[in-house]
Amino acid sequence: MKASKLLFCVFVLLICACNNTEHDKTGSKKKDEGAVENTKSDHIKIDSNKNSATQKKLLETNSLSDDDIQNWFPKTILKLNQESTQKGTLKGIDANGASALYAGSNNQKFTISITDCAGKGGAKIYKRYARYKKPKEDHEDNTSITRHFNNDGKSGKSVFVKPLNQYAIEFLYKDRLAITIGAQNIKKEYVYQALDVFPFDELIKQ
Repeated sequence: MKASKLLFCVFVLLICACNNTEHDKTGSKKKDEGAVENTKSDHIKIDSNKNSATQKKLLETNSLSDDDIQNWFPKTILKLNQESTQKGTLKGIDANGASALYAGSNNQKFTISITDCAGKGGAKIYKRYARYKKPKEDHEDNTSITRHFNNDGKSGKSVFVKPLNQYAIEFLYKDRLAITIGAQNIKKEYVYQALDVFPFDELIKQ
């Protein structure tokens, strides 16, 4: 059981990561504008664009703790029961966060990982997720469907892998929370309903 949970979480991260490298119109690869780079310096470069003010504000904002986020997760979501939670999502860059796993009948699984973009480490994550605020083209082929969205304070993308009946979604919520969601054997309408059910505003206000 633990092995299957681990594989599912790894799948979600891989699906989201696969779309971090894009191609320009000539077909050549280019480095994703929001990629996070590890450097020895503690200095954070502020982008010279409209996101710079937000990024600066995040640097000056106290981050939620891992405990704050872990304790916030509801015990149930869309009739799925919480099976486990875990502190930390991106400790390598000192960003605070936590994740939770929910499960139901018929091998239904739902994972959610939240990282606070406030503070020094979180501001680096903001740079990566802020790229979703720019319009991008949707894509569909024989194996997957990629859709982008920007509404209700959520800017992100969803990837549906047809053969596996699995969704991987990542988005920026109100310029503060970086969120990754994975769903397996759950209908599309319920997956997106979950995005509206989670009380993200309550978490930000803590």
